[in-house]
Amino acid sequence: MDFFEVEDYREILRLRVKESPKAGRGQLAKLAKYLGVSDTFISMVFKNKKHLNLDQAVHVAEYFGFLPLQTEYFLLLIQIERSTSAALKKIFIQQKRAVLERSTKLSSRLASDMTLTEEQKAQYYSDWFYAAIFLAVEIKGCDSREALENLFKLPRKTINGVIQFLQRADLIREVDHRLVRGSGSIFLPGESPWTRVNQMNWRLRAVENIASGDPLKLYHSSVCTMSLEDFEHVRAKFVSVIEEVRGIVKNSDSEGLFCFNLDWFRVVDPDQS
Repeated sequence: MDFFEVEDYREILRLRVKESPKAGRGQLAKLAKYLGVSDTFISMVFKNKKHLNLDQAVHVAEYFGFLPLQTEYFLLLIQIERSTSAALKKIFIQQKRAVLERSTKLSSRLASDMTLTEEQKAQYYSDWFYAAIFLAVEIKGCDSREALENLFKLPRKTINGVIQFLQRADLIREVDHRLVRGSGSIFLPGESPWTRVNQMNWRLRAVENIASGDPLKLYHSSVCTMSLEDFEHVRAKFVSVIEEVRGIVKNSDSEGLFCFNLDWFRVVDPDQS
């Protein structure tokens, strides 16, 4: 749906529920629980017999992952319907027109082949799940908020926040009710200070995963002594493995999300002791 073409806030809700997995079955109960209200109240809202208040509306927008401008538009639709004063309703209608004008301008701005700004990198590399969600939308059946919530076992609020960030950066888009990769790109040179943060994020995630019962996992630690010549020889082999893995990944179907960490380092340097 074109969010800004719908002028009944309840219709936006009906469409969002319908777009949910299983055609929205069970969504009203989940929404009611999220808002802390009864199933009956939510049902009456959908039947045009009750109105959401603004506090509830903000949480609804959060639940469905509305973008900031969509939330603003959604709240104005509610205020227009709830207004009993013609003068007040006129003010809200004028504000709605301004939002619609802004939405038209924003929709024409494409972030083609962009890389993240430093400010965006600070958020993207703040935790492992930004990259994980960015990549996971390519996995079959993981192209919705609910599917990602089930996959990563993260709170709905966290999932929606990450998706909103990725949408603003045009790393993902919502097309025909599905989350897909956007035109934005990520380029992280090896000398970037964010490379270290990114590596630490995924190593921490690896530590968390060690205790899991996943039969596909593979962990190996081996501390050894050897000559510097052999150390460099092994390092060269690992570089070849990295290149080989990259080639496999490039041409592989997205059936799961995997992490490859490789560590080969000198534990201590005798010359520095």
